[in-house]
Amino acid sequence: MLTKQQKKVFEELLDTPGFKGREKLRYLLWLNTTEPKYKKGESFLVTDRSRKIFGYQVVNFKATVVKAYTMGEMEYFYEMEMDVTCGSRHTRTTHYTRENVLNNSSRCEDCINVFGEALSEHADVMNV
Repeated sequence: MLTKQQKKVFEELLDTPGFKGREKLRYLLWLNTTEPKYKKGESFLVTDRSRKIFGYQVVNFKATVVKAYTMGEMEYFYEMEMDVTCGSRHTRTTHYTRENVLNNSSRCEDCINVFGEALSEHADVMNV
């Protein structure tokens, strides 16, 4: 994190007329003054209607935060893991989401999802 003096220098640069790289400096200032809202190990119910696992559409699946990162935008993204068991088959899969999506998600206890048999005999582990 930045000290108050360092932050003041950044803000003075942002106020300087003709300063180039203003947007990148704003991002750098944001990155060094803002912490991710959610921490590793927190679990949420997540939905991704464009994805199926063992034939089940990913709706309210339990997932746990593994990593927080940014991609050059002033918003945190989260890598999350889900354990899915369907009959005798098991997989651990990754889900990616934005912080503003998690703000509207319900918390849960773990990342374990258990279902009966696959919905289709042709269902792969994951369909996109």
